[in-house]
Amino acid sequence: MYCQNTFTTKEKVDLSGILQVKDGLTLSSYSHDRLLVSIAVSSNQIALPAPMVSELTDSVEAKLCQIIANNINTIEKNIIAEITIEVLTAYNKNLAIQYVNKIYKNNPPQDIISIIIQS
Repeated sequence: MYCQNTFTTKEKVDLSGILQVKDGLTLSSYSHDRLLVSIAVSSNQIALPAPMVSELTDSVEAKLCQIIANNINTIEKNIIAEITIEVLTAYNKNLAIQYVNKIYKNNPPQDIISIIIQS
């Protein structure tokens, strides 16, 4: 008796060894955990299942992989924030607003809030 089933796995690329994040004059390795935690903290006021936080993080990282595919291995921190806002807005505008409030320490630029609301 032989097993005829095919199994697949979902492998994630570890961007920390590939992508560098530039914040002003500082350059550091990309951190999956930092993005995951920032989305998780932003979702505290929204009933968001833990697996969804991981899926949203994966969606942001998929967009980052598209950038890396163009031989870009250094990215500005604000570009990661913009991509994250785009992904979160598509999922839940309230979550996107909570994220923006977090990264701008409760003083977000109104143009960003307007873009989220109007999308």
